[in-house]
Amino acid sequence: MNVVIQWCNTNSGFVMALLTVVYVGTTLFMYFSNRKSVSIQKAQLKEMAHERELRDRPYVILSLESIRNGIICLKIENIGNSVAIDVCIELDSDFIENVLSIMGNENIETINKKKMYLAPKQTHYIALSGPATFSELVKTPLIGIITYNGKYKETVTIDFKNYIGGLIYESPLGDIAEHLKKIAEASKRLSK
Repeated sequence: MNVVIQWCNTNSGFVMALLTVVYVGTTLFMYFSNRKSVSIQKAQLKEMAHERELRDRPYVILSLESIRNGIICLKIENIGNSVAIDVCIELDSDFIENVLSIMGNENIETINKKKMYLAPKQTHYIALSGPATFSELVKTPLIGIITYNGKYKETVTIDFKNYIGGLIYESPLGDIAEHLKKIAEASKRLSK
């Protein structure tokens, strides 16, 4: 042990240089390891921000729905978790002309000219046809472009032929009205 201590005392410059090299090597290793770790964390944060944006963004969709005894409506709905502002829907002119010839509903024309606001889970309906005229509606597919929030753009194509026989809607209001009629009839019978 004395030999080692004596050798270190006589070669203290060499020992200091060796310790400095080890210290610098360890520091460089830690620097590059931390740099790689920070790079991975930045990528994870970027991915988390992207996922949060996808989760919290608005999603505006178009679909068909049959309401109140068979009125076929274009359903405009924000199924996302945030507000959709400046919602513009541009429908194909052939489709608009077809709806106008069936229903004469001028609301369908104005949809291309106005901007809407849709809160999360909010829905707008535009009547397209009744049950008797649905066979006329299926002649022209709905082709539309939806833009909103200044950065989202969706293209929608609805081929109405896929909906033939599938648009069945049971309105809770219709059910209530039907039950009220039955109650009224029963009440009249009892009062006689």
